[in-house]
Order: sequence, then C-alpha cells, then structure tokens
Amino acid sequence: MVKRSVGPLAGYPQHWRVDSGGCGRAENSTPARANLHLIPKPAESHPVRRSPDGVSGSGLLERLRRQNDEALVTFLEVDLDLSDTILKAAEMAISAVHAGAALEKVRQSLRTIRRLGSRIKDPAARMRIHQRTNRVERHLNTISMLYQPTGL
Repeated sequence: MVKRSVGPLAGYPQHWRVDSGGCGRAENSTPARANLHLIPKPAESHPVRRSPDGVSGSGLLERLRRQNDEALVTFLEVDLDLSDTILKAAEMAISAVHAGAALEKVRQSLRTIRRLGSRIKDPAARMRIHQRTNRVERHLNTISMLYQPTGL
C-alpha cells in the first residue's frame, strides 16, 4: 500500500498567511495543473444516469434493444442470403457428396435462423424472416429430392 502525504507537493514551497483573527495557516503555491479536484458526492442516493445526448436510462435501454433487434434482423437476412447462395452452388455441384455437404450446411443454418428469429421483437420483421426462411427451406427440400437415392 502506498502512503500519501497531505503536506505540500514535493518541490513546491509552502507559504504562511495570517488571518485577521491572528491564526496562521499554510498554503501551497502549486501550479494550477497540479491541484487535485475532488468529485462531489451526489445529492441523490440513486442518480438518474443520462447519456451524453440527454436520454434517460430507460430510454437509452430501449434504444439499445431496438438497435440489437435491427442488428439481429440484418444478421439473419445475410445468413439467408448465404443459404440461398449455398443452395445454388449445390444445384450446380457435380458430385452428390459435395451437394450433400452443402445441403447439410443449409439445414444447420436454417435451424439457427429459426432459433434466433424467435427472439426478434418487431412482429413485422419476425414475420418477414419467417416467410423467407420457409422459402429457403422449400428450395432446400426441392434440391434434396434430386440427390436422394431412388431405391431402384
């Protein structure tokens, strides 16, 4: 533990001033940048925290939730785009093994999209993601039928 002195800062002289009542006190002649500023204790026990733009804590929390929801929707839309691209690649695949691996990746992706899509708060965005997921899944099922063994 470090001990700190309450006396004058090292290297700065101390001056004495005598008040009108005859009492003397010491004053430090430190430069302004060396003065320590104490943070005042808040008057309230639980102050309302505000962001720099003046939004209260609950408004800030709601704005962050909305931004999180928008980011989730954007992520899921990009994931659906990627799933579409993988399905197109599976359609053009020469080997059934490569096509099967691509189709399995799309199945895993759709499971993740459905799980995360249930967390979207905006009903319109949730419905849009759900409908698009259904379209990709129908496309997946159509392509999967091409690579299934016929049993002959």
